[in-house]
Formats: sequence, structure tokens, C-alpha cells
Amino acid sequence: INCFDFDTSGNIISTGYAIAPGGGSIYHLTTVKTNSDGILDSSFGTNGIIKTAIAYSEMPYAIKILPDGRILICGSAYLGPTPSGPGGYIGFAIRYDKDGKIDESFATNGIFRLSTVSHFLSIINLADDSIILAGNNNLGGILAKLDKNGDLNTQFGNNGVLSLSENNFRFAIEEAKILSDNKIICVGSDYSENENPKIAFSKVDEYGSFDSTFGQNGKMILDFYDNKESEVV
Repeated sequence: INCFDFDTSGNIISTGYAIAPGGGSIYHLTTVKTNSDGILDSSFGTNGIIKTAIAYSEMPYAIKILPDGRILICGSAYLGPTPSGPGGYIGFAIRYDKDGKIDESFATNGIFRLSTVSHFLSIINLADDSIILAGNNNLGGILAKLDKNGDLNTQFGNNGVLSLSENNFRFAIEEAKILSDNKIICVGSDYSENENPKIAFSKVDEYGSFDSTFGQNGKMILDFYDNKESEVV
């Protein structure tokens, strides 16, 4: 189990992965629902458990119980080996209904995939039921905004996707949270200097614009290795 959340009745919905039959390196998304005493809810999935194959293998990193009780999970899907190499990863989000069935009204048959991201780490549910997913690719942090149906909101960032990295700010996200003013704070590390990674933050609004009142143009670096209190880029 990698992460968990509670529904309004105090039931526990947790998600992780299970090795596929036959063992080996194939593992699939596995989600479990129990009551507050840890007893499996037999009305959920199959005897309290759902297993979903999205690609060759999947790894979940965040789960969110939405206000209507549906379950949203995001993570990384491994596409499997190819004749020329080990194969790549994509970010995914999947939505289930309260009973553990895939909600096929979300994205494409219940699953959102983004090939330009290797993994999603955080889920933010906005007041209008739109969703922001935070993750990374090989260049740094990425935010993707979906409407309530799981389609990219093209008014956000660049056709729904916002890169948080620039030439002197190679920012990798660890976590993102929404603030009381609906702005989004992302925390992680700056890898502009490989030998000296630094604590880094980025702040944007729900429309995909950097908050110019935060740091410098919405970005900030803290370099404790050099005993500096702070440094902005």
C-alpha cells in the first residue's frame, strides 16, 4: 500500500500494487476498501478489492476521495520493455465510482494518460470539481489541469499543461497543495546545479499563471548547503 484516504463514513480506501499472477516484475494497481475497523467491504470491487491493469505495470502515488464519493488515483504506468530498450513511463489518473467500478465517464474509459509526464504525485480537487495533477518529466515539474470529465483544460498553461522549470530553475516536484486563496504551492528541489540540489518552491494560480508576489515570478530557492538564508531566481 502506498497511500490512503477516508470517505465521509470513515471507511478507508487504500491503494498500492500487487504482483501479477505468475510473479516476476509485472505488478498492477490494487485498491482496497475497509471499514474503520479494518474489515473488508464486500460490496466494493470483488470482496473489497479492485485490481486494474493500465499498462505493463502501475505504481500509484496519490489517492483522493472526491466530494461525491468517487475515487481518484494517480501515479506512473510502465509501458513495458521494447525490442530496443527497457521502455518508458507515463503519468496516469484513474477514477472509480463508490462501488469500485471504473468510472468510464472520466477521460478515456475512466483513465487519463499523459505521455509527456513520467509520473503524477499529487491530486488537487478545485471548487468547480476540476482537477490539477502534479508530477514530473525528465525536464522537471509539471502541472496538468483536467475538467471534471477528465479532459485537459486547454485554458491552463500550454493546452492544459504547465511546465514549472526554466533555464535557471530545474524544479522537480515532490508535493503540491492548494491554499485558501485557491493558489497552488509546489515544493521540491532545484537541480540546476547537479552537485548541489536545493530546496525549491513554486506558486501558481488555478489558471496556470505564476504568482508574481511569491519569490521572484512565483519561484524560490533555499540553499542551506552554502549557509544562505534564501536565494530567489
